[in-house]
Amino acid sequence: VPLWDLLPLLSRLYPQMNVSTEMKNSDEELLAGLNKEMYQLIVTHSPPDIDLYGQPFRTERLFLSVPLEHPLANRKALTPADIDRSEERFSRNAETGEVAGTGAFPSFITDAHMERDGVPQNRVVIPIIDEQAEATYYCVCRAESRDRYRQVFRALEKMK
Repeated sequence: VPLWDLLPLLSRLYPQMNVSTEMKNSDEELLAGLNKEMYQLIVTHSPPDIDLYGQPFRTERLFLSVPLEHPLANRKALTPADIDRSEERFSRNAETGEVAGTGAFPSFITDAHMERDGVPQNRVVIPIIDEQAEATYYCVCRAESRDRYRQVFRALEKMK
């Protein structure tokens, strides 16, 4: 999701440069690449170390999407425990064939996907209240490169 914001911005700000991306499994891998100067900018899930510069630029929140007739459809918010209890009930019903053909399958969606694609039709989208259901992304560079990417950081600040 952060690349949806960052790639068009970098292409607009630096039209003469080729922008390429690489996904890694962890922030640690990205930070190691930044420290070895393999990357100029990275996106992490946590604030940068003291010898780096970075700023938060997007927060993504997780929601549960359920059909209108789902037992959780009237809820204003959910916790992970609520979802766990619902999964247990769903599993028991599935074993007896009670949900076959009902379309009562919950799914996860984020606010970023809804901003881009809209709210799913014929479904209720319920926020999940938990710190693990929210991710903040940080754009990070080496401290000595901060001035070089000042335009990027200013533009990201305006996007908030």
